[in-house]
Amino acid sequence: MKRWIKRHVAIRRIQGMEARFDRLCQAMAQNPASLFEDGRLIAMRKRLLRYYESGAWLADYRRDERGELPHDLKRGVLSQDGLWNLLTDMEDYRRNSASETKIEKESGN
Repeated sequence: MKRWIKRHVAIRRIQGMEARFDRLCQAMAQNPASLFEDGRLIAMRKRLLRYYESGAWLADYRRDERGELPHDLKRGVLSQDGLWNLLTDMEDYRRNSASETKIEKESGN
């Protein structure tokens, strides 16, 4: 019974993270500035980063590799590069935006 509960919790977690991942990918493509201005998107970004860094992502990834997840479960967030690329793209955008703002202030624009 305990194994079933862990699996169920993992599936629910993946579904939630997948929804956040999809929403952030959409925002990154359509309006990347919103990732740092919209409070809901900021919270999603932080949550996904914690998921990735906490080890929960790796545990879910390993569950998937062992075939313990339903085949019809949407799992883009578990792709080896998908989440990492999104997180680094968001950080790169933040850094570049900060650099542009600094240059604009220094040039008086």
